[in-house]
Amino acid sequence: MTQEQIARLLGYTAKAVSKWECGITIPSMETIIKIADIFNVSIDDLFDHCDEVEYYLGIDGGATTTTFALSDSEGNILQTIKLSSSNPFDIGFEAATKILSEGILKITSNIPRRKISLFAGLSGGTSGDMKNRFTAFFSDYKFARAENGSDVDNIIAAGLGKSNVIAVIMGTGSSAIVQKDGAYVLLGGLGYLFDLGGSGYDIGCAGIRAACMAEDGTGEKTLMREYILNERKTKTVRENLDYFYKIGKSGIASYCTIVFKAFDEGDAVAADILKNNMRHVANLIETGRKVLDSNSKVKTILAGGLTNHSDVLLPMIKESLTYPEKFDISVYTGDVVYGALLRAGMPDVRGLSKSG
Repeated sequence: MTQEQIARLLGYTAKAVSKWECGITIPSMETIIKIADIFNVSIDDLFDHCDEVEYYLGIDGGATTTTFALSDSEGNILQTIKLSSSNPFDIGFEAATKILSEGILKITSNIPRRKISLFAGLSGGTSGDMKNRFTAFFSDYKFARAENGSDVDNIIAAGLGKSNVIAVIMGTGSSAIVQKDGAYVLLGGLGYLFDLGGSGYDIGCAGIRAACMAEDGTGEKTLMREYILNERKTKTVRENLDYFYKIGKSGIASYCTIVFKAFDEGDAVAADILKNNMRHVANLIETGRKVLDSNSKVKTILAGGLTNHSDVLLPMIKESLTYPEKFDISVYTGDVVYGALLRAGMPDVRGLSKSG
């Protein structure tokens, strides 16, 4: 619209409108309301002028925790907040957005959101209609830019860079991402009902199962039964079944710690559980190599909470590989939320942090 057209609608001269636009004078409050009506926007929208992005907000919504990280334009991490899971399929969409709202409001409390670029990579965030629902949710916060996707996007940005590589996620769930020529293929990642192993859930579930089988005599004796009884303060493992069914995927995954504890004490049943799960990881890695169709050594990155036990698990993975010498396997030691910050547009000042 021209200044003349706006002036006619408001009952002013084009010269008056020109002075408003140049900042020489300002219209009355009554006129501001009319301007908002003409352009079908709120008064807040009128005053929410465009600023350059000065901050980046990355959100990594995993199956167990949701991490929020805020950085400045130079890539300095200013604040990090960790809250509980925001997976909408585990806790429901309303509960997930409540967690996200809490984190956003805390971490942006002193910063105008119009100066922030956001990327949120969320577990379950692209399944079904969730991507569109989360897009609408984030748009209400009036960020300078806002984009959302899967937590897989965070891992790719954080650990894979642009090279042809395999990334294995070993967290509450398990999957492998194969990046080839800029595109990627997902292996596994079917969810706890259908994946075969390699996750905290699978290891924790196997540990509880082994304790139950040791108790009724259908399985071998294991220290894991004793650990559960000590923790639950019960006489039998079986009487805790109702509790196990109620604690959900993340709760079961937390019991993977008893498996590692028993393994450290020389428990043969625990060792078998870990080796069986790492055979599945090895299968994902070897399948990834077939996808890459590479004759050279394949770069492979392990990421996720289970990599805290890489000193135990990495040798088991290599032992299960048919040709371990064909893989260059390392562990991603950084926080995956760094990938979300990179997707938000933060400059990559530290590069990839890996070892192993």
